[in-house]
Amino acid sequence: MYIAQQIQSGVLATKTVNNILALFKQMLKCAVDWGYLTAVPLAGVKKLRRPRRDLPLWSPAEIRKFLLEAPEGWRTVWLVGIFAGLRPGEIQAMSWESQNWPDFAANKIHVTCAFEAESKVLGPTKTDRSVRLVDMVPGVRQALLVLPSRTAGRLVFPGADGGMFSRSNMKRAWRRTLKKTGVRRIRPYDLRHTFASLLITAGKNPLYIARQMGHYSAGFTLDTYGHLMEALPKRQVEWIDELVFPEGWETGLKMHSDGAPEGASGCSPVQSAETIEPLENKDERNFVQSGAAGGMVGPLAKNSNRGRASL
Repeated sequence: MYIAQQIQSGVLATKTVNNILALFKQMLKCAVDWGYLTAVPLAGVKKLRRPRRDLPLWSPAEIRKFLLEAPEGWRTVWLVGIFAGLRPGEIQAMSWESQNWPDFAANKIHVTCAFEAESKVLGPTKTDRSVRLVDMVPGVRQALLVLPSRTAGRLVFPGADGGMFSRSNMKRAWRRTLKKTGVRRIRPYDLRHTFASLLITAGKNPLYIARQMGHYSAGFTLDTYGHLMEALPKRQVEWIDELVFPEGWETGLKMHSDGAPEGASGCSPVQSAETIEPLENKDERNFVQSGAAGGMVGPLAKNSNRGRASL
């Protein structure tokens, strides 16, 4: 009754209602475990379907414009958000050694914890899967390597007092840069959506994207970003049968019946049988092939070493 009233009045968002329902179910389950109830009364009540909405994200042109105009003191913070997908609280908690640290030898960021803005407590990440290894693109690596804090202190992005930087200060700098550049207004947290869109544009598979984002499953990633995958530009091979019959099924059948002309190939020119790679280490191979970050950061990308095997 309470939830129904809140929905009708428009006070609560769908996500908030679902969170309340999950909490009620957990409380009632505890009552069953403790012997106060024989069954969970809300067991048959399902979560509300959340309406699909357009994700707030930037195009590569908007990313470039924003980063090139960003204050130098905040540019690398937002680089990490855009090209590594870390949440603001995960970026705040970044240190050079013990937590959320950049590993330049492995070219990864070890995400292990997060700073909670409301309680101002350093604690666990949002979910267990949020503990993850995020690949560093050249622009992020270069920007982190030259930060003064590498030799001056423990935190990667310290505030004026040496502790965690203030989220309110970050928001003020964010709003000033938005106004200066005129790009679409999104939240700093929405840089994660932009990060996901770049991975999709680079042709990453859903499992790799889920691991980089810290999602609990590739299914969740597909539910959230699948429509972006649908919008990708069409590639040379539009349908899977073209991999086998690049000349068309009817033409291929006719060639088979009449006898293939001399020099004709029985496999697609796009990917011959000899060039198909084994499935082992597919995540690592998928990472090597990405070029999404190249050229987006202007001066930061000039010295990127494109020959590195880990990039």
